[in-house]
Amino acid sequence: MKYLIFILLLAVSVSSCAQKQVYKWDEDKQTFEAPAFNLKWDLSEFGDWRIADKEQLPSNMLFCGAVENICVALMAVKNPGNVSINDGAEEFINGFLSTAIQESKVFPGLKRGATRYEKCHYLFKDAIRFGAIEMVKDARQGTGKPVKFLYGGYVFEKDGMVFMPLVLLPFDLVETYGDSAMELFFQRFSYINASKELHK
Repeated sequence: MKYLIFILLLAVSVSSCAQKQVYKWDEDKQTFEAPAFNLKWDLSEFGDWRIADKEQLPSNMLFCGAVENICVALMAVKNPGNVSINDGAEEFINGFLSTAIQESKVFPGLKRGATRYEKCHYLFKDAIRFGAIEMVKDARQGTGKPVKFLYGGYVFEKDGMVFMPLVLLPFDLVETYGDSAMELFFQRFSYINASKELHK
């Protein structure tokens, strides 16, 4: 649970949603669903997740969970003026970097390296794929050495909202399994009913 706080810090990277949206966490299936947005995240392959209470989450975070040292979250904000994700890629990354600088002042044990990004398609939408290395140093970890994480996700627009599924993964898993270690989480993020998206 101690690593859940690191994913909650990401909430300052985007502006607040106007209202909370209803979502469901199915404990038996280990699956998150946001029916209003036709989105789901099947996390059943990765263990028993601890899910943050809705009341603990910032207004722009629909979901946050942790298993061992792995954290996932889904953020959503209104897209003012329906700005294209591709057109706003550089602005997003610049905002992301300025947030990292602010975080390092407030949380001196947290440092984020250079953010890399590329334009892509995700869930059949224009998207930005981004990633960064985070170093976390805290006496509670007992080693005295910083713990290295890979922090990454996708940003895409849908139904007038901008969504950002995120994963925070211990870097030793990436060194062992390669980039596919993180991509496995994003492959399980999908639509509840894909055919509904065809009629929009």
